[in-house]
Amino acid sequence: MVVVLINIESRDGEALQFKELNQGDCFGEMALLDLYPRSCSVKAVSECQVIEISQHCLFKLYQHDLEQFTIIQMNIGREISRRLRLTGEQLFHSEGV
Repeated sequence: MVVVLINIESRDGEALQFKELNQGDCFGEMALLDLYPRSCSVKAVSECQVIEISQHCLFKLYQHDLEQFTIIQMNIGREISRRLRLTGEQLFHSEGV
């Protein structure tokens, strides 16, 4: 099993562990859709392989194969939507509503 730690820098500059990722999980998808700086850092704590997809690569795919580009964009949107839904559920339960 591969474990990847996602860290978020707190207001006092300390890195806080946010989440652990496992084999098959993705990260960094928001940076492919918006132009804002990354909101966290990722560190592998065991040997792993990753696939990097840059905005430049996505643009080349858009130019070469619009159908595949669209499928990737839809899957990125679905992943972000899934995470937003989970975050909403966690907030709902943490407030005791």
